[in-house]
Amino acid sequence: MFKIICFILINMCCLVLFGQSNVDLIIGKWKSEHGDRTIEFVQKGDHFDAIIKEANDQTLIGKTQISELKKSSNNNYSEGTIFIIKNGKKGICSAILKDGNELEITGKMGFLSRTTKWYRTK
Repeated sequence: MFKIICFILINMCCLVLFGQSNVDLIIGKWKSEHGDRTIEFVQKGDHFDAIIKEANDQTLIGKTQISELKKSSNNNYSEGTIFIIKNGKKGICSAILKDGNELEITGKMGFLSRTTKWYRTK
């Protein structure tokens, strides 16, 4: 009887440990290096989207800045689309999580590319 109870308890502990979800570090709010915008990354299925939460231009709030960003390796994300809302254009987007609090997002349109740093906020 003692062996059965021990077996059940060990199995329950294993289920709890392995059942924990692994939250991706990109999820959360990020402030731009210039301090003019805050975006929030949310997971949608197998990809991540970034929604504008705060901006100097109030008309931008609630709009999607980045969509379909997919995790390609441990701290790298690729195959996303970045929306340049001012001129209605879009480009290819990738991101590198430098550490838990710094994110580099690169947008590419044709031969041009631009990388900006974002910092995690609470």
